[in-house]
Amino acid sequence: MFISSSIARGAIGAISIATGISILAYLLLATPEYIEPHTAKCLVPILAAEDNIITVPVIDRLVCILRSYFEDSTRTDYGRLMLMQLAPILAPVMFLSVVEASRKGNHWSRSRVESTAAGSSISMARVYALIITLVVIWFAVAALLAPGPTVVGEENSWSPLGTAINTVTMLSLWFIYTPITWFLEVTGLVSLKGKTDAQKTEQDRSARRLLRDTFLVMAGINAGLYVVSLFGFWHGTTPVDHIVKAFDHGFRVEHLMYAPAYLLLWDYFGAIAGGFFWVLTDARSIADPLLYLVLSVLVSPGAALMIHAAKREQRLLKYVQSLGNSNKKLKSK
Repeated sequence: MFISSSIARGAIGAISIATGISILAYLLLATPEYIEPHTAKCLVPILAAEDNIITVPVIDRLVCILRSYFEDSTRTDYGRLMLMQLAPILAPVMFLSVVEASRKGNHWSRSRVESTAAGSSISMARVYALIITLVVIWFAVAALLAPGPTVVGEENSWSPLGTAINTVTMLSLWFIYTPITWFLEVTGLVSLKGKTDAQKTEQDRSARRLLRDTFLVMAGINAGLYVVSLFGFWHGTTPVDHIVKAFDHGFRVEHLMYAPAYLLLWDYFGAIAGGFFWVLTDARSIADPLLYLVLSVLVSPGAALMIHAAKREQRLLKYVQSLGNSNKKLKSK
């Protein structure tokens, strides 16, 4: 590894957490004139009827807060650009998180993932379950956002509400991959029972290849959404200098509709930084994190993260194959 010292890796983790906390603190202090009225409205003991969109405790208040940001962001081209840039990042980040959590070695330590074939293994049933969950999430995105208008302005009512609900839905749907895994294993649709060692080895490699290809498909989807959103923005009506002006507190106070877009912009920076720190801890050379940063600009942070994850999966696959070849040579002797 490029950074092999446990102390250095721990320091990077601490810096990553501190960066996230700093961005959150900055967001809360950047435009209190915008944040405080929405917070006060959504944290009252009993929500108003127009704010209680989903009557589920806690989630109803989360949707109430998110709706305000998304609704106001869609009133400017700048805000719509940030929504379209930020929203696609969520699926790759969540997908990568559950993939890494599913590796058998992560029940022991990170080093076991990198140094043993079993450590980086994920069962085929779990891989299928993750892909099924991912497909369900993308269908949920299409179902919620497709009916809404695409115009900017006050009449754009369904899109922000759909985005707010969709964000909560995406996070909730990630909990279904565990019961799907259990179903696939119990029913025997995907099982290792009764298979020879050679068949088990081949299924493990097939799972790794399928996971690698899924990362690449996710990279393509995110890159496509990134290009489409940028193309739409450059043909919009918001001058580029408004984005620069939004860094000025006085401008945000005078033009409150730029405040939510500015806050989402910092969320976007945070997403890039989060991916960078993960790539840095996994990198084989300084070229890996630098390539991630370049690709984040060219094809989006989500696509850049998935490209690195695919490269990592290919590296783990080659490692497992090399171990298999070595074992074959020993047995032949």
